[in-house]
Amino acid sequence: MTFIMLISIIVPLYNSGPFILNFINGIANQIFSDYEIVFIDGNSSDESFSLVKKNETIFKNIKVVSEADKGIFDAMNKGVRLAKGEWLYFMGADDMFFDNQVLLEISKYLNYDHDIVYGDSLWVPDRVKEEGEWTLEKILFQSINHQRIFYRRSLFNDEVKYNIKYKIAADHALNIKLFCDAQIRKSYVPIMIAKYHSGGFSSNKFDVHFWEDWDSTFYANFKNQLPKKIIYSSLGIYSRYLIDKREYLKTTKVLFKVIKNTLNFGLVLLMTKYWFSKIFTNG
Repeated sequence: MTFIMLISIIVPLYNSGPFILNFINGIANQIFSDYEIVFIDGNSSDESFSLVKKNETIFKNIKVVSEADKGIFDAMNKGVRLAKGEWLYFMGADDMFFDNQVLLEISKYLNYDHDIVYGDSLWVPDRVKEEGEWTLEKILFQSINHQRIFYRRSLFNDEVKYNIKYKIAADHALNIKLFCDAQIRKSYVPIMIAKYHSGGFSSNKFDVHFWEDWDSTFYANFKNQLPKKIIYSSLGIYSRYLIDKREYLKTTKVLFKVIKNTLNFGLVLLMTKYWFSKIFTNG
């Protein structure tokens, strides 16, 4: 009979050697012990795999696999398939729990009354807090840090997983889908969960494929949740990116879509001013 743990902590690795020992020791200091750590190594060229493998013999709740993958979100999907916990939590090797009581405190809420439980996070070294309940309007404009979130394992299946087409924003796409589903029970608890390293993989990067699929990533999920005017105003982010890249034809098409669906001429005027400022600044 397979023993089912409460929490599986899934950790993608790639050349993460400098962080691994500190990461493992940080989790080992947790008062709560009903967890496993699932390391998914993407054929690192440094000592990442050997360090984890060595600690696998010391800490019996560690498992590690090392093989080629298609990026961080492919590794996270693999971790989901290997996990034995009822609840899943995703961390980077350079992240850490806020203190040694986090898992103990959050475990009180990981029950059959909830499907998603999330708290707060602290961005380091910036010391910026991401906290409070995350509304649908917030998640429309900003991804919620996944280091804040514990997911029930049963939420994931062949249809609900990280889309590896999105190299940067697959977590945002997944969270949009889950948070917009009214059948999924979400609960915010005011607990500082993690210290998130703000210089991580997705920091200050733009996922073009994610925005090119705006109709399916945004509109299809939010259309029954938020007014159309608010949903389409999110395209302002994509417009700025296209203007910065001087893709003016695509910008025109996006702004026309905004006008057609919202009559939000204020946003279009704002983007047009930004457009011209870029033209005259950059030549």
